[in-house]
Amino acid sequence: MSNPLFSAVLFLLIISCNDQVNGPGAKGDSVASAKTSAPAPYEYITKSTYSSQFELGDPRQADIVFTLWKLFDANNLDQGLNYYADTVELWTNDGWKYRGPKDSLMDIMKRLRGVYTAVKSDVAAIIPLRIIDRDENWVCIYGTEYLTIKNKVDSADIQENWRFNKEGKINMMHAYKRSK
Repeated sequence: MSNPLFSAVLFLLIISCNDQVNGPGAKGDSVASAKTSAPAPYEYITKSTYSSQFELGDPRQADIVFTLWKLFDANNLDQGLNYYADTVELWTNDGWKYRGPKDSLMDIMKRLRGVYTAVKSDVAAIIPLRIIDRDENWVCIYGTEYLTIKNKVDSADIQENWRFNKEGKINMMHAYKRSK
């Protein structure tokens, strides 16, 4: 996976999980300062082709992506149609690409979902991000999906990146999958 967005998101996830043990009020700091200054922007050792300027985004957009995962599980895809922009771009893990109206995409997704007798998704992590220098909002979601066809269950780890336009509608999604 050489997707620069994925690499940047993974890096952001790793550094955001570190505890701030040396900040004001840390053990050994006798006076906690009421004033804190913003840290200097971090200079990465390499220039990312997409962006290196991320901050946490709107958690409500993460809720939308989670809702869409659960609607797919329940085979209620029509209930999520209003979350999409009029034109949507989709890139799947097997190399298939779609760009077109949301209604046509929904028809394709319903046919795909109709193949499975049951679907269950477990979310491991979900991260709303704002890309500062591009003024874009993304949600990255990681989890495991369990797909049942004719009483046979297959599972795979999945990771998806969902982009929201300025109106708060989904206009792009990239999907990645690793069979278990």
